[in-house]
Amino acid sequence: MLSERAGSLKIREGSYEGHPLLILDGDCGQDQGEVLQSKISKLVSGGDKTIAIDVRNLHFNGVCCYSIIAKAHREILKLGGNLILIKETQNATSKAHRVRRAHGDHY
Repeated sequence: MLSERAGSLKIREGSYEGHPLLILDGDCGQDQGEVLQSKISKLVSGGDKTIAIDVRNLHFNGVCCYSIIAKAHREILKLGGNLILIKETQNATSKAHRVRRAHGDHY
């Protein structure tokens, strides 16, 4: 399993039901979305059309976290792929849905 650190956000790679998995762990910030988008671009351009992103260990400390997820989803769609979002808490789910609606994203 590979990992890369972007600020206090750690991005690890794995597999989920045969699809590439990006595990987000820690705190996020505005600049860290670029590292995630770069990883997504590499995976999708390498032929992986469905990407799983695990946000269960992501510390949802503000809108920037949801913005990063929304940007990741737009990047995947732009490249012709699909997103599997692995999440846990109802609170995070509710906030993520509000952000998706605000950004016009639909899962």
